[in-house]
Amino acid sequence: KDVEDGYLLKKDLKTKEVAKLHVDDIYSSLDVDSIKNFASKNGLTLNAITNFVFGFAFSKFIYKQDALFVTIYNGRNSSKTMNTVSMMVKTLPVYVKYQEEDEIIPLLASIKKQLENSELNDIFSFQEVASTFNVTSDVMFAYQGDLFEFNKIGNKPAESVILDSDDAKSLFSLDVFIENNKF
Repeated sequence: KDVEDGYLLKKDLKTKEVAKLHVDDIYSSLDVDSIKNFASKNGLTLNAITNFVFGFAFSKFIYKQDALFVTIYNGRNSSKTMNTVSMMVKTLPVYVKYQEEDEIIPLLASIKKQLENSELNDIFSFQEVASTFNVTSDVMFAYQGDLFEFNKIGNKPAESVILDSDDAKSLFSLDVFIENNKF
């Protein structure tokens, strides 16, 4: 097992050195439109579905039927901040728990509700959550969607440029994008 104390990565998977960011682009063969249709038909979001799938896979990795990790969202939960040009990203804990006999739609709906409630109550900072509940950001998942697929800002041509960072923000981080209708 690669975990200790429940949900923390073992010390031998951690390093005293600053981790160098390693990036791989991997594209799935999943049909994005069919998953969007499934989400719409069941009152779900792609964010909820992908967070659950990540949590499910992570739980299998740590040999449990639950998983605790963090995710991010844009921090714009009010009409007053929707069009703000600013870095307002918030970190939120996500807890996925299931039993093998559970039905998938209620599980996905519970993750959707958890994410929505966390966003509505984001005034309680992640630092406070981490201190109070011994939660770390060692494992991070972010559903980015197709937010970075654009070619104009206003009516001016624009190009998305990914800026590489030398420092990893978490020991393990997975970002899911939609690009050219592929995850």
